[in-house]
Amino acid sequence: MKNILVVILLITLFSSFLISAQSVKDQMIKKKASELGISEDELRKKAGEMGYDISGASDAEAAKTVVPVTVKQEVTAPQKSISNYKVPEFSGRSDLNAFGYSIFNYSPSTFEPGLNVPVPKNYVIGPGDEIVISLWGETQMVKNFIVSKEGTIYLQEAGMVNVIGLTLEELKSKLFKVLSKTYASLKSKKSNERTFMEVTTGALRTVKVFCLGEIVRPGGYSLPSLSTAFTALYYSGGPKISGSLRSVKVIRDGAAVAVLDLYEYLSSGVKSNDISLQEGDVVYVERVGKRVALGGSVFKPAIYELKTNEKFNDLINYAGGINFNTYTDRVSVTRVIPFDQRDLYEKNIIKIDLNFTTKEQLLESNFEFQDGDVVSLFSVNSLMENAVAITGAVKKPGSYELTTGMRISDLVLKADSLKEEVFVEQAVLYRTLPTLKKEMFTFNLQKALANDPAHNLKLENEDEVQIFVHERFFPTRSVQIYGQVNNPGTFSRMEGMTLKDLITIAGGFTFTASLANVELSRLDTTSIEKYYNTFNLKFDEDYWTSETGEDFLLQDFDRVSIKSDPKKKSSDVIKISGEVTYPGSYAILEEGERITNFIERAGGFLNTAYLPGIYVKRTNNYKTGNVGNQLKMLADSMSLAGGATIEVSYYDRVFLSQFSNRIPLEWEEIEDDKNSIYNLRLQPGDEIVVPDDDGVIYISGEVGVESIVPYKEGEDLDYYITQAGGYTSNSSEGRVVVMLPNGKKWESGGLFSSDDDILSGSKIFVPTEVSVAFNHWEVIRDITSIIASAALLVLTIENIAK
Repeated sequence: MKNILVVILLITLFSSFLISAQSVKDQMIKKKASELGISEDELRKKAGEMGYDISGASDAEAAKTVVPVTVKQEVTAPQKSISNYKVPEFSGRSDLNAFGYSIFNYSPSTFEPGLNVPVPKNYVIGPGDEIVISLWGETQMVKNFIVSKEGTIYLQEAGMVNVIGLTLEELKSKLFKVLSKTYASLKSKKSNERTFMEVTTGALRTVKVFCLGEIVRPGGYSLPSLSTAFTALYYSGGPKISGSLRSVKVIRDGAAVAVLDLYEYLSSGVKSNDISLQEGDVVYVERVGKRVALGGSVFKPAIYELKTNEKFNDLINYAGGINFNTYTDRVSVTRVIPFDQRDLYEKNIIKIDLNFTTKEQLLESNFEFQDGDVVSLFSVNSLMENAVAITGAVKKPGSYELTTGMRISDLVLKADSLKEEVFVEQAVLYRTLPTLKKEMFTFNLQKALANDPAHNLKLENEDEVQIFVHERFFPTRSVQIYGQVNNPGTFSRMEGMTLKDLITIAGGFTFTASLANVELSRLDTTSIEKYYNTFNLKFDEDYWTSETGEDFLLQDFDRVSIKSDPKKKSSDVIKISGEVTYPGSYAILEEGERITNFIERAGGFLNTAYLPGIYVKRTNNYKTGNVGNQLKMLADSMSLAGGATIEVSYYDRVFLSQFSNRIPLEWEEIEDDKNSIYNLRLQPGDEIVVPDDDGVIYISGEVGVESIVPYKEGEDLDYYITQAGGYTSNSSEGRVVVMLPNGKKWESGGLFSSDDDILSGSKIFVPTEVSVAFNHWEVIRDITSIIASAALLVLTIENIAK
């Protein structure tokens, strides 16, 4: 079973290999047919007629005849060489960079040789190159050879063959002659060929080159053999700012074999002198030559390097030409006076103006620059030659062409006429004077449109017409209505708006509104002392159909007050909860209803009612803030020792908050005297709470165990504290708070009287003791200082008295 699996695996692998090899053979047949100028089918037919099967080459050998592959050499890409490209000598134009240097900070692939392109036929073979010789047809062979250091390869059929210095095309011709002596079927005449030959390259060698001169990282570099001078410049970081882009030499065997001008490549993409490098070549960057700064209205403002014979037109070409808005009449040149002329001037810098009459004259100028010149091309000004503008209440405001004889009415028509809200009584024309100051003319727009020559003014260049809206002169004012309407507020006063209209848009009267006394206040503009005059009006229930107020037109800033009818009161309620026969909500029938009235209406108390615990719950709107926050502020101001704080969170949130909205009642006193102060007149929202008897006492705070202790009649505070485990070490025994079930605070009797009873349902809270730091030494120091000052004062007075 194991052997069968092995056989199946080998068959699978071999089949895959045959498929791959067949693909390679098809490519070789296609290529040869193209060379012979015949189709692939004709090539196969001709080979068959001659008794050869061109598809019968060894699959293993055919697989080796893959299209040549160039192996990428491992060369570390450089880091960015220069962070900026400013030229210190041109500090006056810090906005300009030196042209071209930034290209050496691009991606590493910028100047790398192509890896997926055929090796050129003029490629020169050297030591380390891999040569692949492929024969197919009658003779089948694929062999790889590495060129030795001496520049030879060894062929079994012909011995040592010298290949160094040959181009790929010359190598193929030489090997064809050598091998045709051994293989008779390898004929030079294509009609008699029975064996076919192809010579390609495999892995290519690396070449050692040197980058020297004004370069960022000078030194030796191992590069792919297809590398050019551009490749070497990239890996060495490119020229320094002090290095030239116009004169980069390739030196071979002591002589310059090429001089590169990078401006050709940067300006037009041409790399005419970018030759392939050979072993030992030196790429030398010379010092930069004459530099000229070009700024202003050109496509590529920068600092350029010029050759000796280059003129103004060359500089413009390197900058990509001038912009469409360039001012061509004058070009400004700022020049540092040359060394040999400085004795003729007092200063060091001169200004030169170049004047031209046409664009062509500027572009063809042969003005010669000096090193360090700064050239400035200006833009034309933004002044319009034939433009007028219109703004405001027209449908298409904007700028328009000024035509001959154009007047205001013509401009309005060009602006698609007037808007509906236009104010036609007056408009303004602004005119720009030669001094650029403005002159203003007012005119009647309606008369201008009627072609009145006194108002339909003739327009001039840069005139601006402003049309106003009616709202500008007659702004919409407001009126106010407040009080008993459904939507009180401020409303815009519209033309013809009456008081009835205002009440309608305010949602009408509320149920409690008084219709018999509607007050309107109107601004008094006749007196200094008096602000408003008032009018009192009467309305019917169906005021929208009534004639009352129909003709009372409103004026700007009128204020309307709708008062409440004292006879229309809402039915306010109170609530009774707890141990009564009919708990629930009850309407206040009349003013002055007291607690006893509501208890009677609720059917009286149940047998379970705990009368000492009765209280009224009322929302406390007079609380002055969170008790805890107030106590914390007090603690902070006292600078407590050791960072101590008053424990107020539980005391505030849980304990005191239970009683802050309770009004304690004394029911026994109410029963004895219906006029007692405890028989309160109730307010809307009040709640009478009639609890049952809990039969317990609640104890919390600084005790051994916070507890609920059964109530025992006649027992005092100490008894209940003992039941809860006694006081803790942090307790403040003298500040214990006891709140009775009705919300009244329990008070002890003191030294000379007995304590009142603590009632069932009471709550006891023991607060934490707060100790304040007391620095005795500071007090002694202060007292000593005061005594010394007083003694000095006494002695001074005695001396004066003598």
